[in-house]
Formats: sequence, C-alpha cells, structure tokens
Amino acid sequence: MALSRQTTVSSGPPRLVPTAVALALGGLLLGLLLWPGSLWAADVPQRWSLADGQGQRWAVTLFNQPDPAYPEGPRLRVTALAPAAQPGQGPSHTAPLVLRDVFSGSWSLPNVSEELVPPDAAEIPAASAQFGLDGLSGSPRDAGPLRLEIPLAGGATATLVLGPAHTAALVDGIAGA
Repeated sequence: MALSRQTTVSSGPPRLVPTAVALALGGLLLGLLLWPGSLWAADVPQRWSLADGQGQRWAVTLFNQPDPAYPEGPRLRVTALAPAAQPGQGPSHTAPLVLRDVFSGSWSLPNVSEELVPPDAAEIPAASAQFGLDGLSGSPRDAGPLRLEIPLAGGATATLVLGPAHTAALVDGIAGA
C-alpha cells in the first residue's frame, strides 16, 4: 500500500500582508529618524540645568513660542533654580542676553520677558527671563563652547557656559528661526 501526500492549494492572494505592514512601518520609523533635527527642536522644549561661576543653578530652556498672543519664533528662557539670596540677583526683565563663542562672535538676544505671562497680567516672575532668538544675523558655530551672559536685575551679569551638545542644540534653534 502506497502512502499518498495531500496538498492544499489556496486560491486567494499570497499572504504578504504581515510583510508589507512590517515594511511600511519600518519605512515610517526610518523616515522619522532621518527627519531634520531642527524640526524636532521646534516641537519639544530642550531643558538643561547649569551652574554659573557663583554656584547659582539655572534652568535653560530652548523652545518655540506656543502662545498665539505673542509672535512666533524660538525662545531661550533662563530660570534661577533657587531663590536669590539678595535682591537684584534674579534675571533682568529688560536687558538683553549676550551670547559669545570662542571664535570672537557676539550676539545680543532681545529680552522678551513680558511673554512669560498673559498680555493682561501685571507681574513677571522674578526668577525667570525670556529672550528671542529670531532675527539674529548669523549664528554661533556649534564647534565650541558658548557663553551666555545673563543680565541680572541689579546690573551684574551671571555667566553660563554651554558645552558642545547644548551649543549645537541652540545653533539648530537659531537656524530654524
């Protein structure tokens, strides 16, 4: 007695659906990974915690202005993380912030601290100041450290030094403006 082997033939389309779906998802993920970095920076605020030469800790945030009551564009916000021990040690709400790179470049960022509160609010938080990055001519190089000279309310200056990764993110934010 001979054994016979039965085979089943399917008359439908080949079962490529799982493969096609996997390829489509892979292509989508690859596209998202290759998307320009400056576009990612526009959507997600970048935050760093740094100390100045006096030991004061500062939060530095790079973001796009989300409030439609104010002009669009990239912003840099600095916030003193501990209350100032003396009056006048918080950031100024009127003076510009100065950026300096190691290649003798210098940029002045306009103070837009009024954007920290709604247009009808009266008091700006004493520990924070905000600066506009749009409209700058040229931008710092991302190859070296960058100094942020934060104007203080009492007339002094606090200096923060950004390392290469922070500088590159800031340069991307300026370039995206």
